[in-house]
Amino acid sequence: MKKSQLIFILIIIISSCSSTVITGAWKSSTLTDANKYQNILVAALTSQTLTKATIESDLALRMSDYPINVSKSIDLFPPKMRNSDSDKVAIMNKVRGKNVDAILTISVFKKETETRYVNHRSPYDPYRYNYYRSFWGYYSYWYPNSYSPDYYTDTVYYIETNLYDTKTENLFVVGTIQNL
Repeated sequence: MKKSQLIFILIIIISSCSSTVITGAWKSSTLTDANKYQNILVAALTSQTLTKATIESDLALRMSDYPINVSKSIDLFPPKMRNSDSDKVAIMNKVRGKNVDAILTISVFKKETETRYVNHRSPYDPYRYNYYRSFWGYYSYWYPNSYSPDYYTDTVYYIETNLYDTKTENLFVVGTIQNL
């Protein structure tokens, strides 16, 4: 698998969520042989066990179409592990023991709400519509439209994915997306 294919696969997998926009991508200049990444561990960085299991299972399923063996971090180590050096050694030994070449992390690093205005009114053309011919026709048609809310609030998630080499623990690929 070529380096560009690996990056393309990762971006396609991550952006296959609902409505997404790729906001950034980066790859290390030292990544010369992407063929060595045949066994990838996916790790969703969240403290919610069900969310972690769902995300990792979904990513593993989407990656199964490609010539990559995928493991899930929830199967290797506890979802609520501490952040200490002893945990790092034990975890990295488990990862390397499974012959994992790379670790793909995914995390939400920002969440925002956006309010937008959507005008549902038609352009002005009184002769085109029958309801203009009488007051009640006009009133009964436009009243519900005139007083309905035209503002919508969306939740926007900013998601980051990273690909790390397990031997060196160095970062090789980063992708960020905005997901509505």
